[in-house]
Amino acid sequence: MDAINDRLVYGILLILLMTLLTYGARLFPYLLFGRRDRAPAIIVYLGAVLPPAVMILLIVYCLRDITVLRYPWGIPSFASIASVFVL
Repeated sequence: MDAINDRLVYGILLILLMTLLTYGARLFPYLLFGRRDRAPAIIVYLGAVLPPAVMILLIVYCLRDITVLRYPWGIPSFASIASVFVL
């Protein structure tokens, strides 16, 4: 019985810690920047540049093992990329 109670307490503490960390991560920008009308220029710049950079990194990561010299010559991968691009 003690093992079950220990696991229950551990689970509850783990959920509580994750809740506090998530709340803190969402609260941190407000504490750092306050209630300004505009974000600092560096934050605006990073907000514009990072999403496309992350997408490019994900595409390169997904395509790193494709071999175009053997069957199926990367056709499925390139077809999926084209379909995502069209959508």
